[in-house]
Amino acid sequence: SFWPSQSQIFPLAQENVYPNLVLAHGPGVILSDPLDPHPPTDVTAYSDFTTPTSVPLTWTDPSAYASGDTLVNFAIEIHRDSAFAANVSSGSESYTDTALITGQLYSYQLFAKDFNDSLSLAAGATVYAGGAPKPNPPISLFVTRLDSNLVMHWINPSTNIDGTRMNDFAGINLYEDSTFVVAIARTPADTGRADSATYTSTVGTHTFYVTAFDNDSPSNESEPSNTAYSPITGVGDQLNVPEFFAVSPNYPNPFNPTTTIVYQLPSASNVQLVVYDILGQKIKTIVNERLERGRYTVTWDGRNDAGLPVSSGIYMFRFEAADFMKIHKMMLLK
Repeated sequence: SFWPSQSQIFPLAQENVYPNLVLAHGPGVILSDPLDPHPPTDVTAYSDFTTPTSVPLTWTDPSAYASGDTLVNFAIEIHRDSAFAANVSSGSESYTDTALITGQLYSYQLFAKDFNDSLSLAAGATVYAGGAPKPNPPISLFVTRLDSNLVMHWINPSTNIDGTRMNDFAGINLYEDSTFVVAIARTPADTGRADSATYTSTVGTHTFYVTAFDNDSPSNESEPSNTAYSPITGVGDQLNVPEFFAVSPNYPNPFNPTTTIVYQLPSASNVQLVVYDILGQKIKTIVNERLERGRYTVTWDGRNDAGLPVSSGIYMFRFEAADFMKIHKMMLLK
């Protein structure tokens, strides 16, 4: 074969022999020196508004060398943005990096290092100190008509782009035909909720989208939501209702303690919306009835059919209406 056998390859230690060598991958290639420790595993780095200038890191210590021999006397060497940051004794499996800049992205590399200075391959994580500054976009935008006005409906974000909790939500920017038209003030208490606002537009059909912004100075603005169209006038309210089946992912996600689901029906239908656990066992029936054509918003409070709180974990909801079916994954964090 193209690759030589392992016995024909001298085991190279990157840090001791060829500092800039990138070893090839393939059968028969030794990726690390047998005398080097295995790297740490399960590395996590999480920071949100509760830790604006620090990043807590956790990991699982290795227990063996690449050769399989037991690893006993070692430490974890931590690098931040490729520069040495700390040495942590084995058994600690955690470290908090401090004096960081809020909103800045940091990259961490963790190495296991024994008392002979043999160094493992790196295990890494990337994280924003204090959480990412940019909010997630609003979702599920749609437009209805109320007399001569339009009503915008959407769901506010509750997290930033890295999934961290958003505590500084300040409002929504409305765009008409890709042009900013108005800022709609909100407060952090409005994060994650179904929202609406009335807007007066000119005659004709227009496109709309919304973005979220925070209270930083200058503020951080999200990416646009989905695009929605103004309803056609002249035939009555029936033109303001949906023309196809749809169900949005739940929001927020992850969530605690409640999450919102928005769905629409183009015609009267028998609707089932049921929550299942990861094993496929039914947890909660949220909707099981015949509903008229229209748009609907429901919430799940993290309880089962018996009214008892369920544990943290991954759940799924299954939405069925007529011949339409959709499954979305949810994560409950406590």
